[in-house]
Amino acid sequence: MSGHRLHLAGSVVRGGDVRASNRRVVLELIERHGPVSRADLARLAGLSMPSTSEIVADLLASGLVVWGGEGASRGGRRPMLLRFHPARASVLAVDLGGMAATMGLFLLDGTSLVEDRFSLPESARGAEAVHHLVAAVRAMVERAPRERPELLGVGIAAPGVTDPETGEVSLAPVVGWAGTPVRHLLEQQLGLRVVVDNDVNAAALAEWRFGDGARYGSFAFVSIGTGVGMGIILDGQIHRGRLNQAGEIGYMVLDPDWADTPGGFGNLESRVALPALARDYARLGASGGPASPSPPVDAGVEAAVRRLLDDAAAGRQEALALLRERARLLARALVNTYAVLAPEAIFLGGPISPYLAALLPLVEVEAARLVPFRPVLLRSALGQRAGLMGACALASDMVKEQLLAQAPAWKAGEKGKRWAAGALDVRRLG
Repeated sequence: MSGHRLHLAGSVVRGGDVRASNRRVVLELIERHGPVSRADLARLAGLSMPSTSEIVADLLASGLVVWGGEGASRGGRRPMLLRFHPARASVLAVDLGGMAATMGLFLLDGTSLVEDRFSLPESARGAEAVHHLVAAVRAMVERAPRERPELLGVGIAAPGVTDPETGEVSLAPVVGWAGTPVRHLLEQQLGLRVVVDNDVNAAALAEWRFGDGARYGSFAFVSIGTGVGMGIILDGQIHRGRLNQAGEIGYMVLDPDWADTPGGFGNLESRVALPALARDYARLGASGGPASPSPPVDAGVEAAVRRLLDDAAAGRQEALALLRERARLLARALVNTYAVLAPEAIFLGGPISPYLAALLPLVEVEAARLVPFRPVLLRSALGQRAGLMGACALASDMVKEQLLAQAPAWKAGEKGKRWAAGALDVRRLG
């Protein structure tokens, strides 16, 4: 993390559930800084050495941390170093929010074991979509390497308004979820712990955890694919707002004559989402595709958007005019977002990532024309994989919490004593 300003998702607490909160903070420090000594951990966390040693013992007992060799001597004995052990468990991640659904099996640090695209039948809606998702998960587990850490959790990045506490999706037009208890249904059928969150919130979390977001104390992540959504990170935490509706900028109204549509898509996303770009360019008769009254969701959309950009680059006036018009709308939405939140940066990512090299300069020119300040607009380091990596981060956090909660009991047993002593062969874990 050299050159990055580190922002932790939590800070050391000294009241309430002190031990549990401080375990999370110290574990994150080891993940970010490891291999690291106990003395350096105490300094970074602002804890006493006895408190740090107790927490480290819990982390060793959980198997999430292992001894990682010796550090340099500072005049005395060489310190033993601690490092995060991502192969303690594996998690399965599902992103339903892109142009095509993706799924993968990962270690706890985001290391990919296997990934693939999959599709839900267009007719599958509501609970039926959950059943098809269960079948896809089981198929991936069957294809996964046999020699892998134990699978302990599943993360779902859902394309809609989601309550992460209950796992209920209250609005997701793409899959027909409306008040659907997705987590409960999946846990019932898979027999695994499941966490569900909005796909763009998950993407923002991934940018903070695995991408360039750790440089900033606050940022927004805007994903553009079948719709448009935004995740907001404030002080290392996802800002959810009332009823978990923060960041639903697809519904930002930029057209004074706009009226809500039966399909559930908002004003902004009806103009700048990728299917909208493909549809409207087809209506101009420039792409050779048929006019479509509703956004199609298939590989043809990607080909049509690429054709739009290629035609614009070649100087075709219809393509240039459409692209500039939609860049102006997107710039207005981003400027409005900055005017309200003033995040340190706004990342753009998701399915639009392959096209940002052509689109972002147009957006930046328009943003500079609209306001005297300049929002920092950046391409996501994770690109199209942001949602999938976000689902991985959700599941990893859930599994780490589970293992940390069990650590005190394990520490009392023989296995915990061996971990704490550093005698366990880490190659046998998982």
